Amino acid sequence: MPYSLVHATQFFEFAIGIADAATTGSEVRIAPVRFQPMAGDDVADAVAKVAVGTPLNGRLEIAGPEQYQMDEFIREALALHGDPREVVADPHATYFGSELLDGSLVPEGEAQLGHIRYADWAKGDERR
Repeated sequence: MPYSLVHATQFFEFAIGIADAATTGSEVRIAPVRFQPMAGDDVADAVAKVAVGTPLNGRLEIAGPEQYQMDEFIREALALHGDPREVVADPHATYFGSELLDGSLVPEGEAQLGHIRYADWAKGDERR
């Protein structure tokens, strides 16, 4: 049976939820690993194109246009939302129960990159 899989990195929209899951008291413990999140709109565009195209019979990797250090990204996201929690870079911090390696949250091999940069997305985010 023909098929297509779209494997996306984390969404910008998940940043606060990631921080919430890593919070104890007023501290957010985040692993200092590479992180390449993307806008949900870029994910939707990629999925729509794949859905109406010829089956890939494989997987398409998609990611954001920029890589960050995850602890720095979460620190910036919290600041943009006026959230006073302190982000602590902890190499042993878990991500939803799993300890991460440096390449765990970035695409393996080549990936199709989204077009929306975090700084631009954050300026238009109505939920801030």
